[in-house]
Amino acid sequence: MTKKILTILALCLVFTACKADKDQNKETDNKPVQEAQIQEKEEGKDKKEAEKDKEKEKTDEEKLSKDEENPDSEIFSMLEDKEFNAYITDRSDFIYFYKDGTFDGCTYSGGREKVACLYTGRFGKPRKLDDKSYALTLEEIKYQTPTKGDIEGSETNDVYYPSIYFDESMKGEEYIVYLPGTNLHDLEQAGVSHELGYNENVKDGVINMYTIAKNPVKALDYPGEVLFMEEDTNREYWNAQPELKAEDPENNCFQKLLFGDKPNPYKGKL
Repeated sequence: MTKKILTILALCLVFTACKADKDQNKETDNKPVQEAQIQEKEEGKDKKEAEKDKEKEKTDEEKLSKDEENPDSEIFSMLEDKEFNAYITDRSDFIYFYKDGTFDGCTYSGGREKVACLYTGRFGKPRKLDDKSYALTLEEIKYQTPTKGDIEGSETNDVYYPSIYFDESMKGEEYIVYLPGTNLHDLEQAGVSHELGYNENVKDGVINMYTIAKNPVKALDYPGEVLFMEEDTNREYWNAQPELKAEDPENNCFQKLLFGDKPNPYKGKL
């Protein structure tokens, strides 16, 4: 009887060991399959992201193509290589135009506590309003630095700060470009707010530079359309450096203003 029980127990141990080996072998066999599934999933995710980026590029190219076909896109040729600054507050913005309405931008205010940020964007859907003005739509805007927090290595409490003239909430909104030769009296009659009374580029009531307006500029307490940005005809102080963009499309022509000879530490990370 005892011998019989021992035999049964031995058989049970054999079957248990076999089952354990079988389960272990099954798990071992399944491991490459699971790893392959995970890899396939990751590759699928990467592929979707790549397709998404490709689709965005395609959409952007289609938008650019439409703009190029638009006869009113001549305004982009007029604006290319022009630098503008927002003069209406002590916290200034600067933008530099490239072809097709793309631009680099910078928010900057000096003094004891500097506030700053870098961004890039593109205007599209040019629309001629009359012989002296065009409407442009803000199609894209992307910050290239944070918009809050301390600026790296600052010894004077410098902080990042967002633009009050260009941000995500303003995409799809129109900006108006006024050409040189615009009559200041005509703008005043149309209710356009401005502070150009003592500007050296305004002579005999005529604006002898390009200017940019918006309706409304939310951050300013002005009714209706506001002329807030003028062409920088001096360019000795801020001096945008477009060659930075030629060297690397991800660069911003104003980045030396913030980082000196060092590269933007946030390039490609935001």
